[in-house]
Amino acid sequence: MDIWLADGILTSGFTVAGHSLGGFLAGALLVDYPTEIEHAYLYNTPGIGGLKSTLQLLTGSDVAPTLDLSKVSNLIAETGPSLVAGLGVDWGVPIPVLIEDQTPNILDNHRIMHLTDSLAVQSMLSELSASEYPGDIREILRAATPQNAMTLETVVNTVGDLFQVGVEVTGTESDPRDALYQSGLCHPGPCRLSGGGRQSGRGVAGRDGP
Repeated sequence: MDIWLADGILTSGFTVAGHSLGGFLAGALLVDYPTEIEHAYLYNTPGIGGLKSTLQLLTGSDVAPTLDLSKVSNLIAETGPSLVAGLGVDWGVPIPVLIEDQTPNILDNHRIMHLTDSLAVQSMLSELSASEYPGDIREILRAATPQNAMTLETVVNTVGDLFQVGVEVTGTESDPRDALYQSGLCHPGPCRLSGGGRQSGRGVAGRDGP
């Protein structure tokens, strides 16, 4: 990191992000580079055991440095148990993210793909109303359907029906997750809520990607 900063490959004001142990390491970088890093985004990241002692261990110092937790977004899946996220002292106030519960395979609740899918759908909903609070969006997801496995698909389909755009996701596709993003509404980039007209969900999984 020192070499990248010295060479100009990185300049002050960059962000770091990581999932699980990667998130812990991203937080450790914030400890080491508190002025250079603008923000750290942590996903299902384990906490630190004993704040003072852990910061001393990370920095190799006898005096714990100041950690600006306003620079940390600590996103944790709130659905189902997790054997990793939330262990120890949290990196700031956890931001709960509703995901589709993967129980009985509880280890699956920790995977970043479920956070990514939920955040993509929540991003789509935020496009509808910039005034929506994250808590309100979580309640929309909760109320979407009693079928846990179809929560995100139901929300995407409802928005598609409302605007008459996108492709219906049935949940029976060979790759339902791929179909969710191929719906034309829900994807990591900016959401698209206009144009195209509603299409049948048949053959969605076989469509070419963008």
